[in-house]
Amino acid sequence: MRFVYPEFLWAFAALSVPVVIHLFNFRRYKTLYFSSLKFIKKVDQETRSTKNLKHLLVLAARLLMISSLILAFAQPYIPVKDQLNGGKNVVCIYLDNSFSMTAKGTEGELISEARETARKIIERSPDNVLFMVCSNLLNGIEKRLVSKVEALSYLDKVEPIGLRREIPQVIEWQKVALQQAEKQETRIGTVQHVILSDFQKNSSGLSKLKSDSSAYYYPIVYSPQEFSNLYIDTLWFSNPVRKPGQLSELNFRVVNEGSEDLTNVEVSIRIGDLVKDVFVDIPSNNHTDSRISYTEKKTGQFNGTITVNDKQLFWDDEFYFSYSIDKSCQVLVINEENESHNIKSILDLESYYVTKEKSVNEITLNDFSNVDLVILNGLNDPSSGVVSMLDEFTGGGGSVFLIPGPKPDYVSWNSLSQKLRLPLITGISENGNKIRTITYKDPFFKGMFDKEKADISMNVFKKTFNVNPSNSSSINLIELQSGKPLFVKSSHSGTSYLLCSSLDETFGSFTSNSLFPSIILRAGELSKRQSPLYVTIGEETVYPIYNKSKTERPVQLKGEKSEFIPKNDLRGSVHTISLSGTEAMETLKAGIFEIIDDTRIGFISVNNDRRESKVELFNQNEVSEAFENADIPNVSVKLVAEGQSSVDIDLEKPFEYWRLFVIFALIFLLTEIALLKFWK
Repeated sequence: MRFVYPEFLWAFAALSVPVVIHLFNFRRYKTLYFSSLKFIKKVDQETRSTKNLKHLLVLAARLLMISSLILAFAQPYIPVKDQLNGGKNVVCIYLDNSFSMTAKGTEGELISEARETARKIIERSPDNVLFMVCSNLLNGIEKRLVSKVEALSYLDKVEPIGLRREIPQVIEWQKVALQQAEKQETRIGTVQHVILSDFQKNSSGLSKLKSDSSAYYYPIVYSPQEFSNLYIDTLWFSNPVRKPGQLSELNFRVVNEGSEDLTNVEVSIRIGDLVKDVFVDIPSNNHTDSRISYTEKKTGQFNGTITVNDKQLFWDDEFYFSYSIDKSCQVLVINEENESHNIKSILDLESYYVTKEKSVNEITLNDFSNVDLVILNGLNDPSSGVVSMLDEFTGGGGSVFLIPGPKPDYVSWNSLSQKLRLPLITGISENGNKIRTITYKDPFFKGMFDKEKADISMNVFKKTFNVNPSNSSSINLIELQSGKPLFVKSSHSGTSYLLCSSLDETFGSFTSNSLFPSIILRAGELSKRQSPLYVTIGEETVYPIYNKSKTERPVQLKGEKSEFIPKNDLRGSVHTISLSGTEAMETLKAGIFEIIDDTRIGFISVNNDRRESKVELFNQNEVSEAFENADIPNVSVKLVAEGQSSVDIDLEKPFEYWRLFVIFALIFLLTEIALLKFWK
């Protein structure tokens, strides 16, 4: 047995007061004279014995009453588990505040029900218990051991965020925090872990639980009214290139996580001034892809939103995206003595391309600024400086189109090819040089041909280069009759293209064939650097900023209600930002933000991770089995399916005796009164 307030035990010294009063209670006696004392002596002896017994009983009742009051104030108790160190009992409460907890329960959102459950547990706990109340933030504030009042106050500050935590991760974090508290001279006694969550299958991590027999665990499972959700999962454009006056086709995916088929679900699309409504049918536990088509009428940056109405979860009903349509594509053509004059004339056919030509001996790093595509036109021996500049250019997301001269230096060319993950040139082939197949399904050729021919047999080359693709990550876009590649691409950092032939007349007449201008123009279209349509909060992805000013001020994001400075970095010549990490997940809300340094650079659309949208939850039995399989013996799992008020949740707390001693004090007081009043 232990005492909450052992200092009150000093009050036992007060028991000496009634004892002293009893022993030294001198009375004045009145003398009476009788003729015979024989009978009186007998009566006096009997009366004195009775009075002594009465006095002793009254004294005992007083002593017991005072002792009971002293013990009641000292608050004796027996702990849940007897600890030798006599430390403070701690209740660690984890309140899952991920977006899935915003689902509707019987008595409001699940997070509200969990908050009220935590409030009841705190209020019913003994006054001497310390609390650690934490959410998915797991920050320095939440690792503190606090009193009842502070714990209740912090509950009201826990709001839903897009940050998910695995249960074992939370428990381990709590244990480390308790160890740190003990190092700061806070002796820890019994530890009880209360876990308030809906236990999502894809984020709970119950299979990672570790054995623990030293603490008590109380997983409380919250179940929504409906196991369903309707949300926008992703979107994409069918055509990789968007120009003014061109038809764009926007695709989007709607997911139905419910057990019922849905028909005529309204999906609203807003892109700038364009507003369209689409009605889709979605099978149960499945998804539907749909699309809208519209014509891009002007240049500039456009922000869009796709919205679906759901009755269960609301945080994933909107999907934001942004894109830009530029007036032109900047192309740099680097020429040498064996250059082909056809390239610039082809690009000049469309006003969309702004072409600049430079001799390889005149090229500088500044020439690559704001360029989308670089074409090496007939180079035989690219210098190490050119190789280095092209490597940095592609590292920043730029695209290159390599066309060797008729007498290439294999060493210098292969040095460039290795950096761009392209095949190595090994020699010249004069046989089997007819064009046999085109990879029509590759996005490079999408929409280029009216008909797809299985066997082309186009004889336009006399000679081609033999290449070794073993160390490359390239894709063959056009193959020769010999099975060797003619035109390949590699998508390492930026996109790189290699024509495995020269445009010199000794190699053939490819420049006079309609396929040649087609691939030049398509390479230019696909080389226009585009920022991602959207970014997911918390993902390890980077967002390139191609038009950042030269100021050293970091890029920041500005929304309607908040501002945020993301991680800023420089990759090659391109500035990038990242929205990964817990700070972004704590601060950012889904929406459209301005990208700002000294001025507004553009817009970025930010969306929440859709993994929280899945409503696959562990049930009560599965949670219990997970803790048992992890060899955690002290577990009590409860289910909250009909509202938190319908479930009485009490922790296995210390057995307290103070109320019992108060009752004993009243009994002994009444006993004393009865002895004094009725024992004559």
